[in-house]
Amino acid sequence: MQATFGIMFASMSVGQTVLYSTDAARAQLAAERVFALIDRTSAIDTRDTGGRKFSDNANTGVDIAFTDVQFRYPTRTTLPVYRGLSFTIKAGESVALVGPSGCGKSTAIQLLERFYDLQSSVAANACDAKDSRRKTKGGGSITFAGTELRDANVSSLREQMGFVGQEPVLFNMSVEDNIRFSCPDASQTDIIEAAKQAQADSFIRSFPQGYKTIVGSGGSQLSGGQKQRIAIARALVRKPRLLILDEATSALDPESERQVQKTLDELMEKGHQHSTIIVAHRLSTVRNASTFTRERDRETERQAMCGACHGQAHRVTDTQRRAVLVCIH
Repeated sequence: MQATFGIMFASMSVGQTVLYSTDAARAQLAAERVFALIDRTSAIDTRDTGGRKFSDNANTGVDIAFTDVQFRYPTRTTLPVYRGLSFTIKAGESVALVGPSGCGKSTAIQLLERFYDLQSSVAANACDAKDSRRKTKGGGSITFAGTELRDANVSSLREQMGFVGQEPVLFNMSVEDNIRFSCPDASQTDIIEAAKQAQADSFIRSFPQGYKTIVGSGGSQLSGGQKQRIAIARALVRKPRLLILDEATSALDPESERQVQKTLDELMEKGHQHSTIIVAHRLSTVRNASTFTRERDRETERQAMCGACHGQAHRVTDTQRRAVLVCIH
């Protein structure tokens, strides 16, 4: 009798195990894919110690040059993004990249941050030898402080930049800790100075707990304009040589947009030593610019701002404010 029950229970166990065998095989396959993703080596590897490293020249600005840049995304090789884009940014200048959605404004930022490379342009997420051959057709050069980006150390390059995107990402911690997040060694004085530059110090001090105020998950306790100005302060506290503002006002309501735009205008007018790139889709970002330089067929023309904008890229320069507009079409 005992043997019979033993055989019955063993058979039931085997039957139940067989039911899960298909799921186990699927789980093993999924695990292999996950571990392959984790173990991948990026074609543009931030852990690579090679390449030129930049000196710690905080707030000194930087010269940037796009020269005859031609680029296509790896997944859309038949659709050119740039056909010979050229413009320069001098140290300390405030530059606006303006144009309609999809014209390639943010692409210029992605190239500058080395998410992609020109010529042997490889997607930064290529994960093996086969994927690393998935090159985009590109050409020209981009230089940062006189160094070709492909010759620069990726980590060192990105350490020179501060970035603020459309949707500010804040953590469920104090205002002070959110600002310090980009620079763990920042002192209280550094944090307050960055907040003042971002026009955030006054409203932060109006909170009962001041800089110790918890902002809530995703900054839920703050308005859109307040979150964006704290994000700007977080970018400034690390004293970047290049400050990048990618559509920083596009997701805000009119009042918050006005407040943040005032902050951006202050940064441009006060002539901070760092260089600034502002990505926008409206000309109001650089409404004080008076002339633009049009480059077309290797010929350069200067026209009034009210003139028609045609061609591939236009450069508007205001020598008083050191503000430059590049219109991308």
